[in-house]
Amino acid sequence: MQNNNPTLSRRIFLRGAGGVTLGLPLLDAFSPSTAAAATVTDRFALFVVGANGVAMADSSRGEPEKFWPSQTGPLSYDSLRADDTQRQRTVGMFADYASRLLVVRGVDQPWGSAGCDHQSGDNMCLTSAKIIGGGNSSLAGGESIDNRIARERNPAGREPITLRAGWRPDDGTGFDNAGFLSFRGASNPRAAEKSPLKAYQRIVGVVGSGTQTQQDALALRRNSINDVLRTQINALMASPALSADDRLRLQQHLDSVRDLEIAVTQLALEQALLEDMATVDKNVLGMENHPKVIRCHLALLAFAVASGYSLTGTLKVGDRIDSHQWVINGNKLPQFHMISHRNLSDAEFGAAIPNAPELHRQIDRLHAADFLYLCDRLRDVNTPTGPLIDQGYAVWTNQMATGWHRHDNQPFVIVGNAGGYLKTGQYVDAGGVKLNKMLNTLLTAAGVKGSGGGPVTNFGDASLPGGLIASMIA
Repeated sequence: MQNNNPTLSRRIFLRGAGGVTLGLPLLDAFSPSTAAAATVTDRFALFVVGANGVAMADSSRGEPEKFWPSQTGPLSYDSLRADDTQRQRTVGMFADYASRLLVVRGVDQPWGSAGCDHQSGDNMCLTSAKIIGGGNSSLAGGESIDNRIARERNPAGREPITLRAGWRPDDGTGFDNAGFLSFRGASNPRAAEKSPLKAYQRIVGVVGSGTQTQQDALALRRNSINDVLRTQINALMASPALSADDRLRLQQHLDSVRDLEIAVTQLALEQALLEDMATVDKNVLGMENHPKVIRCHLALLAFAVASGYSLTGTLKVGDRIDSHQWVINGNKLPQFHMISHRNLSDAEFGAAIPNAPELHRQIDRLHAADFLYLCDRLRDVNTPTGPLIDQGYAVWTNQMATGWHRHDNQPFVIVGNAGGYLKTGQYVDAGGVKLNKMLNTLLTAAGVKGSGGGPVTNFGDASLPGGLIASMIA
């Protein structure tokens, strides 16, 4: 164990043979302050962003409502179950989370398209900033919410975990541009990590200082990093300096490490890839791996929070344009982007896709099920103050409202009350407010302070009227 000056950093590491390093969670035993700091650092915020919009009502196209709950106001298990089973509305799938659920409609992105609606939506949906440039190469004119949270709440220099699940290459251009969601500032995007394995290795601190042969041997053994460092872990757990809360936090961290190792290993085996995990990296953009890559990335988001690595992160599901071909009931569907346009083209000129609104709804349900998987993982982490999900929140949203490129009514499904700050168990209509007010509210819920120590009221472009969405606040 190495921690030369525990008064300077609560982050410590275990190091073993073969260059294996395991980062440990934040422990009170290695800090001059204890419980007071914990109540602040527990406020996490995770963002899962889809593409192509959702299957909500569109009167101009004659399409019925298949996304939002049936009425605003309090949500219950029974009302959501009825929305799911009787009315076939996607948000009804969150019935088990009724008391932890906050659904918000009536939030509009502030600017029109800058030549590509998808690129423009990605630029705006977590920034509420003006768009710089045009077309497929336009960028956000300000930082994103995850960046603000990370620079004020994460350990010094720790960036938010930024992930993507798609099939376009990092160096893709034009239509094949994967796009950006996270921004350090104006025209300064943060590239998302496409490989769950590489992101996992960064989180747990797995680095190889030995020879390549030694590293390959270690990977092939598939031993848990917990096993490699068992002697040091046992010694640390026995330390009288650790409180009961410290031991619980450390054990949960070690369990999370093993869960992630199992998930990554199963991904490699199920895709019949070569035994070393580097091969999984080379195929991570393969369309056949897409559903499993999404789940692995979602597990990484939960793991990043549970381990103390980062209080915030993003996952973009699909690229700038999500053209994945889903398989439902054994049938391979047309590209999702075409389904969202309701015809066999990436515009409006192809042959009509039969039952396209229903196919879109079914794809929404797949994405909702994935988001529920993230919520379940957060719920199942027990902390000294209760389930982890209650200490922060997770957001499911989209780069736009519908596949017809509408930027009004950006959907927001939020699970978790951020330590009691958010008013959950509610479906709220914000009445057409601009997106910056939603982001102000979410920043404040995540523990970020505005000027003078009050709530954040001025995130996004400075020309937008500031403030919060009061109906979201408990």
